[in-house]
Amino acid sequence: MALESNAGPAGILPHHLSELRASGLSDATIRKAGIRSEANYAALAAALGWRSLPKRMAPALLFPYTAADGSNGYTRAKFDHPRTVGGKLVKYESARRARWRCSCANAAM
Repeated sequence: MALESNAGPAGILPHHLSELRASGLSDATIRKAGIRSEANYAALAAALGWRSLPKRMAPALLFPYTAADGSNGYTRAKFDHPRTVGGKLVKYESARRARWRCSCANAAM
């Protein structure tokens, strides 16, 4: 088995890469799934279809969901500093009123 570079896939912050690797994901899986880090508030709001984003929440890991036809339009975000609702952390965020979708990105792995 080839050793993976500590640098990892492009577009992933070092602490996000450590978290993904600790979850058992290889760099190849991270690349294929299109997982990336985002620190730009406007880009994060746009990815989630939000009008604005509290600046204290960023950066975040973005997980795009790809349909069987290759289309995308649904993204989940795991923020470094998540908001709380009812005293509980919201671990993953998605667009408001968005329907959950199954990701087919890993089907060929």
